[in-house]
Amino acid sequence: MKSVFSCIHVLFLFALVFASSLHADDPRMVIQTTSVQMPPPTEANLDAGYTEKDPRSRIHALKIKIFESSPRKAWRLLVRSRDEVMMPGFLNKPISHVEWKLNADPPHSYRILTTTNEAVMTRHNGRTQEVKLDLRVATTWIDPAASYSADIIFTLETLD
Repeated sequence: MKSVFSCIHVLFLFALVFASSLHADDPRMVIQTTSVQMPPPTEANLDAGYTEKDPRSRIHALKIKIFESSPRKAWRLLVRSRDEVMMPGFLNKPISHVEWKLNADPPHSYRILTTTNEAVMTRHNGRTQEVKLDLRVATTWIDPAASYSADIIFTLETLD
């Protein structure tokens, strides 16, 4: 099993780095979103308990394209955070306040971001796939006003 990873710097502006494959015959990953900026929380967001990139359907925060290899190899896309708290660290806002889901999934499908790899998607047929993710951040009335940030790491691993 081979893995390739890419890091996304999530700011309440969520900014990105790069990705590519280690071997020419492996699937490769390209993160197509160059930055994600979360909107400032509104009173309605604070009452609801979260701020999301864009609640409209078919609007996504991140787009990752996985290109098939030749010959095709099964792959899995994983996600995790580098740290347990968002920066600035002295505010101790847990990374578990960042939530993600596949864009096509229903609104109740958000999953908590952790420091442990979690499968985003698996493709046993190894075909090219566009992965669209929604993001939201838990916000409350007692959160200190700050520009929070965190690193999100995507790993593409082959299953052969």
